[in-house]
Amino acid sequence: MAALTYAYGAGFPAEEWIVCAAALDPTRFDRSDIGWLLGGQLSRYVVEDGDGSQAIFRPAHESIAEILRPVPSPSPDEPFDAGAKAVGLALLDRYQRLLQLGGAAELSYLARHAWQHAAAAGSEGIERLTALADSHPQLRVEVMRAASEVSD
Repeated sequence: MAALTYAYGAGFPAEEWIVCAAALDPTRFDRSDIGWLLGGQLSRYVVEDGDGSQAIFRPAHESIAEILRPVPSPSPDEPFDAGAKAVGLALLDRYQRLLQLGGAAELSYLARHAWQHAAAAGSEGIERLTALADSHPQLRVEVMRAASEVSD
């Protein structure tokens, strides 16, 4: 459930939630884990909504996110949140795969929020998004948005 705290906008679609959870914990996650969580006592802490043709999920309240997501402790060697970096890089890898496959329906979350995940991942996230923009020029604006966010 902690993985949901890394979502932007209205929340994660199931596949992005799974990618995020796997980036934070080496345990294998799949849709059955989401079903288990939503079918049990924890369901009251998750909001399920819709985004076009797919379900999206987010914590039911900000206070849940504050409990589940550790406060980052930046250092000169690691100025970015390590969890956000792991999540951002994993989601950028997924974005690359989806762009290669041409899966437009699955892109809606990442098309809107990949730049935010790239920025949260720091310089490595910006580099990954830049590499994606080399083969997908429409992403150049997103690279600029992410780089601007990191430089602030």
